[in-house]
Amino acid sequence: MCKRGICLLVCFVLLGLTVLSDAQADEKLPGARLKVGVIVPLSGPLAFFGKDYVRTFELYSVDHPEIAQSLDVVFEDSAYDSKKAISAFNKLITADKVDVIFSFGGPMLSVLAPLAETRQIPFFATESEKSDCESRAYCSLFRNEEDEWGRATWMMLRKHDKKKIGIFQNQNQFMNTFVNAIQRTKQGDETVTIVADVSPDTIDVRSEALALKSAPIDALGVYLLPGSHHGLMRAMSDLKQKFFLFGVEEFLFAENNKGFEDLVNGTLVVAPAVTEDYRSKFEKKYGFSAGIFYTPAFWDFLSLSSEVWTKQPGAKGKSFIDAMRFSGNKMGISGNYSVKKSAKGVFSYSFPIAVYKTENGKVSIEEIFQSGQLD
Repeated sequence: MCKRGICLLVCFVLLGLTVLSDAQADEKLPGARLKVGVIVPLSGPLAFFGKDYVRTFELYSVDHPEIAQSLDVVFEDSAYDSKKAISAFNKLITADKVDVIFSFGGPMLSVLAPLAETRQIPFFATESEKSDCESRAYCSLFRNEEDEWGRATWMMLRKHDKKKIGIFQNQNQFMNTFVNAIQRTKQGDETVTIVADVSPDTIDVRSEALALKSAPIDALGVYLLPGSHHGLMRAMSDLKQKFFLFGVEEFLFAENNKGFEDLVNGTLVVAPAVTEDYRSKFEKKYGFSAGIFYTPAFWDFLSLSSEVWTKQPGAKGKSFIDAMRFSGNKMGISGNYSVKKSAKGVFSYSFPIAVYKTENGKVSIEEIFQSGQLD
């Protein structure tokens, strides 16, 4: 039995250590940050996309300096190549010890989703193809799922009384997602004719464009990468044919359609909604960039992740995923967005989708479809 004085001393020391330990824990917890790995193309022909994601993070950090207390963001280059994306993923997991992976690009989604499932690491992809996330608890699409794009496209076409749709596309996962969705979501007497389906490296499409002379269509959807897009514009100009055109963001950049202004005038584009406020904020600092339409979702991902971590510090793995899959609506940089679950259990994030119109070299918003309109 120890003497009373010694016992009291020991108790005070133990109590002091306990209090110190609790204090250190309290100090450490608010300072702990969620580590997010971001895999985007920082080199190669699509490097502008990756650089715009970096710019968005810089903009967000200036507007919300408190993010430094909750998130630690590490960028890795995929060069839009599946093998390099896998290397980037492994490096982020093993060397950087990230808690979450965010990626850009369809090929990346296909190869990284199974890896994330095996590693049980939350994985968010800015893609719309649901099949890659089916039966995977750790995979989420941080973008409108494919059929929402199809429904938005038909809503736009019906307002212009267009029912017989022709498609000129590249055989590319990104383009296939749009085209397949348009085919699935048509109704009644609406028809979709694939006029041409060419490889991504095809530039000369004059022979394929000849089919436009006899195609039974009243509108032409152009789902082509830059090289093929330019080739089709040249071919249509030579054929002296003009259609009601619609398609992807390639039409929105004046320099990419130089010399074909008459052809593209009045073209409609269905793409992520980008508000004038956000666009002016972005372009004021960085100037015009073709990747701007994909960055609002990344802004909202940073905001939501920071919010979840602040409310539930220490939430990782499945608990982090569950917290990210909120119910109801949240206000994002381009308007309200929500989380949806497909019949096969795939979670996607439903953002406002805009219809843009090119008119005399300028771009205006014709309409914005809100999340609830796309069901």
